[in-house]
Amino acid sequence: MLKSAFSVFLFCLLRRLDCAVSQHASEVQVYEGAESVLLPCQVTADVSSDSTAVVWNRDEFTIPMVHKRVQSSDELTKQNLRYRGRTSMRATALQTGDLSLTLRNPTVSDSGTYTCTARKAGDDLKEIHVQLKVSETPPRWPIVVAFVVPVLLLAVLFGALVYRANNKVKNRAVSTLKAERVTEGAEYIKLPWNESKDLPAAVRVKWTREQPKHGEICECVKDQTGHWKLEPGPGYKGRVQMDQLTEGDFTLTLMRPRSNDGGVYLFVVYGQDEKPIKATIVVLWVKETWWKTITGLFERTASDPEE
Repeated sequence: MLKSAFSVFLFCLLRRLDCAVSQHASEVQVYEGAESVLLPCQVTADVSSDSTAVVWNRDEFTIPMVHKRVQSSDELTKQNLRYRGRTSMRATALQTGDLSLTLRNPTVSDSGTYTCTARKAGDDLKEIHVQLKVSETPPRWPIVVAFVVPVLLLAVLFGALVYRANNKVKNRAVSTLKAERVTEGAEYIKLPWNESKDLPAAVRVKWTREQPKHGEICECVKDQTGHWKLEPGPGYKGRVQMDQLTEGDFTLTLMRPRSNDGGVYLFVVYGQDEKPIKATIVVLWVKETWWKTITGLFERTASDPEE
């Protein structure tokens, strides 16, 4: 009798623990350019009451929330900006236990680990990890050829501007050159800066646009507790974001790129003595209005006095 009661108790305990244990990540693969991708999440726990919710997170971001749904509707006030308007769940998700997330227009930068957490009255019932891998679309030669000519032309026309910007940092830091392109009207564009090797202790980093018109984009300063604080420049509040503020990754996300955002950007890392220790030049090309942007750059450059 005692043995039977103990078996029932142990069975119930294991069933309860099963609802709270995190499952290993499943992997989903998709090509960039696909209309959407489904991140699966199925639970058997009771999630039908009014006090339940499901949250999809990507924990490596400063703002981790990808999507949240409660019984009656979605709650997206704390959603990461890069996922705005790109995620959805079934209206009956919490009634059926199918908590799968649809992510529209996946890009390579969406690759990573996503966590689906079912909660009830503030307690985690189930946590499922999904590994998403978004691969670049295999090249289509007609499209590649169509881009070769404007890209080469862009490199030649921007050469003079890059040379001028490079002169500003060549005597104080080791510079590298990167080029990025984006279609006007896109949701965002990333201006990359990611160093895998360790750098001397940095206390301040700064993004500025050097050409065609100088302007401060944003500055990050490390406080006494070792945390980084982002301070957008004039005109860029709400348009710039850094997902991972670490000594190795200060990639800048520029939201809703405009035609006049095209130009030469400079990123500088400052050490404890406030002297530059690293710099990178990033050339941004807004594709749909590339000719207007480039001609405007050279018209302004020609009117500026030599430094």
